[in-house]
Amino acid sequence: MLVITLVAGSSPVAAAGNKTRWLRVSTPQFTVITSVSEKDAIAWTGEFAQFVAALHSLIPVDPTRLPRLTLMVFADEREFARYRPLGADGKSQDVAGYFSRRDSWAVAGLARAGWRDETRTTIFHEGTHWFLSAFEGAHPVWLEEGLAEVFSTFELKKKHVAWGRAIEHHVVTLNQLRPMPVEELLFITKGQLFTGGSEGMFRTGMAYAQSWAFVHYLIFGDNDLPPNAMMNYVRLLRGAMHPDEAFRQAFGSDYAAVDRKLREYLRRGRYYVGQRPPADLPELRAEPASAAEVEEALARLSVVTGRTDQALAHIEKMREAGEENPVVFELLGQVQQESGNEEAALSAYEEAVRRKSRDFRPYFEVAHARHAGAVQSDGSLRHLSEEEARKVANDYERAINLNPHFQPAYHGLAGVIELVPAGNPHDAEFLELGHRMFPDDGMIALGLAVLAKRSGEDAKAAELLAKVLDPETFQPMHVRRYAMRLETNWVATDIFDKSKELVDTGKHYEALALIEEQLARDNTKELQRRLLNARRMVEGAKQVKEVKEAFDSRDWKEARRLLNEILESDAPMSVKNQMRRRLAELDRRNLGVE
Repeated sequence: MLVITLVAGSSPVAAAGNKTRWLRVSTPQFTVITSVSEKDAIAWTGEFAQFVAALHSLIPVDPTRLPRLTLMVFADEREFARYRPLGADGKSQDVAGYFSRRDSWAVAGLARAGWRDETRTTIFHEGTHWFLSAFEGAHPVWLEEGLAEVFSTFELKKKHVAWGRAIEHHVVTLNQLRPMPVEELLFITKGQLFTGGSEGMFRTGMAYAQSWAFVHYLIFGDNDLPPNAMMNYVRLLRGAMHPDEAFRQAFGSDYAAVDRKLREYLRRGRYYVGQRPPADLPELRAEPASAAEVEEALARLSVVTGRTDQALAHIEKMREAGEENPVVFELLGQVQQESGNEEAALSAYEEAVRRKSRDFRPYFEVAHARHAGAVQSDGSLRHLSEEEARKVANDYERAINLNPHFQPAYHGLAGVIELVPAGNPHDAEFLELGHRMFPDDGMIALGLAVLAKRSGEDAKAAELLAKVLDPETFQPMHVRRYAMRLETNWVATDIFDKSKELVDTGKHYEALALIEEQLARDNTKELQRRLLNARRMVEGAKQVKEVKEAFDSRDWKEARRLLNEILESDAPMSVKNQMRRRLAELDRRNLGVE
C-alpha cells in the first residue's frame, strides 16, 4: 500500500468545469477519462483495448474478475503535473506516466505528449499485472514478471499488433552474466527481489532478465516442449502436486534438460516477435464525461500519488456533483485510513456498506474493526456473542465475494468461525476457496479444521491441525499460537469427555490412566495445567466413591481414614468441605475411633 504523505499548501485542484473538455471512452474492461481530442481519445483507448485482447488471446481470464481500471490521459504536461507522484521529499517526481494497482481498483495517469517508449513500457508492464490479477491465486514470480516484460513491448501497427520484441538490457545481462539454474528461477520469491546491496541488485536484474527470457522461450521459442507447458505447470502446482513432479509432467523433462534448452535459445540470440491481426473489437465512442466521473478519476490519481488534501477536495466535489453513491465513501475511507485517521475511515466505510458498496474494502474493514475489538490478550474472542460473530463472518464473506484474492479476509473468517453458529454450509465453501488459492496458509487451514471438528470429522481436523503445528512448516507466530490453543481445547475436551464417561460408570482407575497417559506427552503449559486439574477432580471423585462404599458397609474406621486422607490431599475445596461434614458426623456419633 502506498504511504500517504501530508503536504501543506497542495497544488490547485484540476476542476471538471467548463475550461477543460473531458471525454469518457468505455470498454468492458476499463474506462478512459481524457482531455485530449475525440480522435486521440478513441485511438488511445483502441490501442490499450488491443493490448488487453492480445493478452486474452494467450491467457483467457474471466473479465468480471478484473479490478476496476481507470486510465486518465491528460492533454498536456501542465494538467498532468498536478497529479504526478510525490517523492519522499514531498516534491513532484518527473515522470511521464504511471500505473498503480490497489486491491480492488487500478488507475493510470499520463500526458498524451509524454507517450514515449519508457511510459509505454511502464503502462503495459503494469497493465499485464493488472490483467493477471483476475486469476484465482497468485502466479509464480518468474511467470508474472516474465509475462509482464514480454507484453511491455506491445505495439499496435496499421495491420497487426506485435509483442515480444527483444529487451536490450535483458539481452546484455544474459550475455554478460551466467544465468541462474531454471530450478532456482522457478522458486524465487518476491521477498528475494529488491533486497538492496550489490548482491540484491544482481539477483533482481537477473531474475527479471531470465524471467523474460524463459517466458519468451516458452511462448515463442522453437522448442519440443508439450503444448501449454507454462500454464499446465501452474495448474499442477495449484493441485498440490510436488513441484518436481509438476515440472516433469508439464515440461516432459527434468530441470537440467530444460536448462540446456534455454541456454541454447539464449546462445542463438534470435527472439521471435509475436504478431497477429488486430482483434475485432466493438466500435468505440467518446462521450462527454460527467463532473462526478472526472472528480472520481482525479481523486483516485490523488490517492495513489500521495496527495491527500487534493484527494479530499476531489471527493468533496463528487458530493457537490450530486453523487452520494458508495464510491464517495469508499474513497473517503481509504484516504482517511491512509492518513492514519482510523475513526473517520471506519465511519466512511460503514456508510459505504449502508449504501451497498460494490467494493470489498468497506465490508472487510467494518468486519475487521468489530473482530479486532473483541480480541482478548490471549487471542480468544470470549466477549463476542454468536450473533455478533455471525455478522462479522457475513461481512468477511461479502468481502471475499467481491475480491476473492484478498487473503486477509480469509484470515478474518477463519479467526472468527469458532464462535459462529453451526448450520451455514457457505462458511466451509468460502474457506475451501481460500485453501485452494493459498494452500500453504495455516490460518485458513485452521478455520477448516474448526469446521471439520464441529461436524464430527475428527481425523480431518487433526490432520489439518498437525500440518500447521509441524515444526518444518513455517507459520506466523500468531497462527501457531492459535493452533496450540485449538489443540489444547480439543485434547482437553476429548480427555474430559472420555474421563467423565468412565467416572459416570464407576471406572475411576481407567479415567486416571487415560489422563496420566496424556500427561506423559509433550503438552502445552495450558493443557498440562488443565490435565492436572482434571486428575485432581477424578481422584476426588474416586475418593468420594470409596468413602461412600465405606459408609455403606459401615466400616467406620476405613471411612475415617479415607476422610482424613482426602482432607490432607490437594482435592478440590468443594470435595474437602463435603468430607468435613462427613467426618463431623462420625465424630458426633463417636464412630471409627481407635
